[in-house]
Amino acid sequence: MTASLPPIEGTAERSQALLGLVTRIIGGLVGVALVVLLTRHLTVEEFGIASYALTLGNLVRVLIGFGGNDWATAELARSPSTAPRTLSALLCLRTVAAWGCASLLGGFLWWSEHGETRWILLAICPFLLASALKSGDPVFHVRQRVAEPLIVRVLGQLALFFVLLFLASRDQLSIAVVVILAAATPAFSQTVTFLRSLRWQRPAGSWSLREAREFLGGAYPLAFATVFGLLTFHLDTVMLRHLRGAHDTGVYNLGFRLFAFSLTLPAVVLGPLLPVLARDAGQRIPLFRKWLFRTAAASLLGAGLAFPLAGLVVELLDPEDRYQESVQVLRLLAFAFVGHAVSTLGGMTLIAAKAASAWAWVTALGFCANVVANAWWIPRQGASGAAAATCVTELFGALLVVSWVMIRRRQVESR
Repeated sequence: MTASLPPIEGTAERSQALLGLVTRIIGGLVGVALVVLLTRHLTVEEFGIASYALTLGNLVRVLIGFGGNDWATAELARSPSTAPRTLSALLCLRTVAAWGCASLLGGFLWWSEHGETRWILLAICPFLLASALKSGDPVFHVRQRVAEPLIVRVLGQLALFFVLLFLASRDQLSIAVVVILAAATPAFSQTVTFLRSLRWQRPAGSWSLREAREFLGGAYPLAFATVFGLLTFHLDTVMLRHLRGAHDTGVYNLGFRLFAFSLTLPAVVLGPLLPVLARDAGQRIPLFRKWLFRTAAASLLGAGLAFPLAGLVVELLDPEDRYQESVQVLRLLAFAFVGHAVSTLGGMTLIAAKAASAWAWVTALGFCANVVANAWWIPRQGASGAAAATCVTELFGALLVVSWVMIRRRQVESR
């Protein structure tokens, strides 16, 4: 077993980006197929409850990460010899966070839900413990094999789809089955990915409290950025569930699920840039400018195409016209995609430049704007109001991060 992780040069970055893009497109298509399956075999209210459960699960999985994975990826790109100790600290801290977050979620659900829904939602908590094993992902990024974890996840999605399709054909599909299987699938994928990461690098057999403190010192700005960014992303679903009920939550999430699947494209395309930006300080601003133009142009084109096609997409997903309100939701979220794509590029640039605290401030301001926007629009316009709040927040965040990078460009290039 190697003691370090030397980065792979040459054409690996482009080939992995292409493979990751193709894999993510396939995963997005599988995700759309899952949405079609659920909307046609569940009521709007049942789909809303299932979406609420998936949102809570995704929220807790990212909270467990505490920003450590992105920090570890950049750190290993700069100092590959630190891999064993860095990965060990990451695994231990994610394990502690997994138990703590799963317990807090269980307490929240016990207090906020009642009847059968409480027990259905509580079933996701044990599966969240496997999120600790996501500590192996930085190995794939530094080895420029970022597509491999994506392939494992897509295979898990495919298995989930065919199992649910089989159960639906026998009229055995229910909220409980959907929630439990949807929680088990990422847990299985994370376990497989972690085991595969051990081929190249294993965590050290021990770690010290001092190393953990150093790790937290580097990771905590990313942790706050992750927390604020994730709360901004999922706050609308949680507020809809408690302010407007399961029906509006279901209407919103038909459009939001399609929006969420689309967000994986900028993450996959731009993801391989993080190690490059971390290694080559002199090229950060030129790379940022080049990819800013590409990202903005491609995302604007996609949003422009999505606006007139939203009605057709919703009609194909729901021939029974139960989700007509989702058309406006999807149109608004199409333009939120532009802001999110630009923010992804800006965030990676700040992380590579060791300016994660600035990224944390950007996401904190975006979260505050999102709270205000949701509190104003959701009680008045329901699902459409939540979509409008997301759109405004994403564009506001993009403006903030691009302004910071360009105003502080000398600082970005000097770190």
